[in-house]
Parts: sequence; C-alpha cells; structure tokens
Amino acid sequence: MAPRASRRTESGILVRLRTTIVIVATALLCATGAPRESVARSAPLDVDDAGVGFSAPARSVVARRSVVPRFGGRARRLAVRPAPRRFASFLVAFQSPGVDVAGLSADGDAIVGTLPRGHPAGLGEAVLWTVADGEVLLTPDAEFSRARAISADGSRVLVERGRIEGPVRTAFWSPDAGFSAPLDLGLDFDGTPLGMSDDTRFLVGVVDDDGSGESRAWSWSEETGVTILPTPFPGGGACVASDVSDDGRIVVGSCTTPFVDLATPQERAAVRWRHGVPTILETSGPLSRVRLDPPCQASAVSRDGRIAIGGCRGTARRWSGAAPSALDDPTTGWTTAHGLTPDGRLIVGTWTEEPQRAGIPTPDPKATSAVVWLPSGEMRPLADLLADVGLGPALTHVERLSTAAAVSDDGHVITGTAVLTSQGDTDYLGVYRAALPYLPRARVPTLR
Repeated sequence: MAPRASRRTESGILVRLRTTIVIVATALLCATGAPRESVARSAPLDVDDAGVGFSAPARSVVARRSVVPRFGGRARRLAVRPAPRRFASFLVAFQSPGVDVAGLSADGDAIVGTLPRGHPAGLGEAVLWTVADGEVLLTPDAEFSRARAISADGSRVLVERGRIEGPVRTAFWSPDAGFSAPLDLGLDFDGTPLGMSDDTRFLVGVVDDDGSGESRAWSWSEETGVTILPTPFPGGGACVASDVSDDGRIVVGSCTTPFVDLATPQERAAVRWRHGVPTILETSGPLSRVRLDPPCQASAVSRDGRIAIGGCRGTARRWSGAAPSALDDPTTGWTTAHGLTPDGRLIVGTWTEEPQRAGIPTPDPKATSAVVWLPSGEMRPLADLLADVGLGPALTHVERLSTAAAVSDDGHVITGTAVLTSQGDTDYLGVYRAALPYLPRARVPTLR
C-alpha cells in the first residue's frame, strides 16, 4: 500500500506544480500589459544574389478566452490562432527600357502591365506576372497588345490587341481559355478602356473622337451596352472615365470645359457620375496656357463607390461625402493618389518632386517617388517603409521607386514602377512587387 500511496502523493504534487506554473505565467503575462493581439515582427532579413529580400513569416497570437484560473479550479488553455503568413519581400516582376503597370489582383499575387514594342497606337506586349508562375506574355509575336486591368480574383485580364494594320479590339484573356471574342462596345470610333469593375461586368473609358471634336467618357456592360456619359459643363467639353464601382452605378473621371478661344482659359474638374448623372467633385480653376498646372482628376473609386481618390491643384485628394479632403502633402511638388484598399484606409500614389520637369499625363520617372498614405493619414515614401522592415539591401539595383499604382485588399502588397540602376546608356524601368509583413505605424515623413 505504501508504494501506491507514494504514487498518489507524487501525482498530487505534480498537479499542484502544474497549476502553480500556469498561475505564475498568467500573472507575468498580465503584469507586462500584453495586448489581446500582438503581431510579431519578421525575423532579420537576408538578401539573395538578385537583390530580393525575404524573411520568416510574421505571426500573431490571439487570446480568445480568459486564461486566468481560479484557485482550486482547473486552469483553462490559451487558444492560439495563427495569423495569415506574411513575408517582407521586394522584387522586380518584369522590366524593359519602358514599361507600365495596369493592375493588381486583390490578394497581391498577380500583376498585369505592358512592355513596349513600338506600335503606332501605343500598344506593346501585355504581360501577366504571378507569384506561382512568373512572367507570361499574353499575345503572339505578330500581334500587339496592352493590358488595361485585372479582375479581383486574378482570373481575367482586360487587354487591347491588334496588328500594325487593322483595328484595335478589346477582349478578355484568361489562363485556361486564352482570349475571348472581341467585345462589342457599340462605339462608332475606337474606344479605349481605362477601368473595370473587380468582377469584370462593367468597363469604362474614353472615346478619342466621336464626331464632336471632343473626347467622351463612356461606360459599358454586356446587359446594357455602351452609354456615353454627359459632361457637367454647359456647352460640352472633353471627358474621361477612369474607374467604376462593382455595381456599375458609380463612375469617376475628369472633364474639361469646352474650348472657346485662346483668351478664355479652360477648367478641369474631377467628376463622379451616379447612374449616369455627373457631379463636379472639385475644379482646378482656370488653367494657364503658358505654365504647367497640376491636373484635377478622380483616378479610382472604392468597390462600393463611397470613396473616390485622385488629385486637384497639386494635392492628392480623397472624396467621401460632400466635401473634398486633402491628403497629407509635402511642402513642395505635387501629389496624386492612384490606388486604395476597399475601405479606403490605405492609399498609394505619387509625389512629383520637380513639376517643371514633369509632363502630362506621364511625368519623368526620375522626378517622382512612390508614396503611401497610412491609416493615420500621414504620407510616407514607400522606400522608407521598406527600409523599416529591413528591405533596404533589396533596393540595391533600384535607383528610385517612381510610382505606386495599386495596393492589395489587405494593404500589405503594393505595386508600381521603379527606375532601375542604369545599364550603359539605357535607363530601365521595372514593375515591382513590395510586400510589407505588417501595416506600418505613422511617422513624420522624410522625403528624399
């Protein structure tokens, strides 16, 4: 009986010891003031030979129930939920002497853009880059193309395609089916698509000449066909549609007052169309014919149509409700917002450092910088944010991050164009993918 009693005594001691350890650990956790949710920063970064930074994923631990036991009772277990795997990384997806980026999938794993090939209408070669498969050219050698947008799930790409002689047509491309039949936009003149809803049901763009002598904004869906969007100015004027909400009811873009004579200055306004009815969000005022004035335009809209972003009078704008809101801005140069998360908390865009060197609509990439407006409202250069997470060495082959064009739904992946380190007499541009392991805290911006 003694050995059995001894075993019972030892077992009781072990139970009390485990309970004591849990109580002490819990007390220490409470004493440190640990939050209910904490996100661990990523491990120190290494850089491979290609200048691509990588690290271990960040994780978060969430306490879903109380872990403080009652004395004499049984201790409850800490419920642990791992966060999505996020890596700090930077890479150049594709590059050439001239390149642009047209869109980013919602998860940040697919990017579309265009490589130049010298087509008279400005077409080149549409390219899709994915994390899984890398770079894929979308058109045969005999054709020219230009990527305009990508669906939220990354399954469809909106592409303009054509040959040197012949019309330019708009179609969808998908990895499984290739190109669809050309879309019937119902336009007598060539229409250029500039925006697409995330589910690809609605398109918007511009008709360069519909017989009126002025460019016209338009919207399109397969169910309703094409709709020419009216100008908000009496007497006409030129308009461009840039983006559309998921339900097709909200379209944003810009319009210019009609030309009267050389003595009468024109104005340009950021415009929102709701059910086809235009509203001026903000106007630039009279534009000078001798100096370079910053444009006024709405460049993107949230999926639900509640938030529009762009720029006016040289300052990035966020339009929500009746009054425009100027985003945080440096004391010199211009800023323009290009992309936003669905809730509008994180916005990306461009700071033009030397407006006198910039042209419209494409500034000199060496005179611009990619910037991010944080949820706090403060603006920071993307290069600084990457340096904060240890990715400074990954930018060795990058002379400048020149634009930030789009951001993933969760705000952790950003894409745009970069000026790469010169190779001989040729300046190469690259389309980059930058991933942040956590959303950064606000700091005082230091532009360089």
